[in-house]
Amino acid sequence: MSEKGQLYTSAQWVVKEGKEQEFIDAWQAYVAESGKKFGVTGPRLLQDAEISKRFVSFGRWDSAEKIAEWRASPEFKNFMAKASELCELAEPRNYKVVASQD
Repeated sequence: MSEKGQLYTSAQWVVKEGKEQEFIDAWQAYVAESGKKFGVTGPRLLQDAEISKRFVSFGRWDSAEKIAEWRASPEFKNFMAKASELCELAEPRNYKVVASQD
């Protein structure tokens, strides 16, 4: 089955020095609260193995409408407000699969 066109959201995060665990905890709480409600599948938060204040998050979505609903939600806005307190950079994006190799 082809994944071509599959939608994902992703974000780059650069967390303020010493705020890494607080950010991880906030991200986990946020995903637990809103992930199932809006239909994200397999959300992940990755931490750079060499630069501990750098993170990437991603998740798979069924539709662009669900992503838009999630981004317009109070939960998303509240998390982004918290992230702006903890991060030097918070850059969410939408992506689609254009090629894959298994």
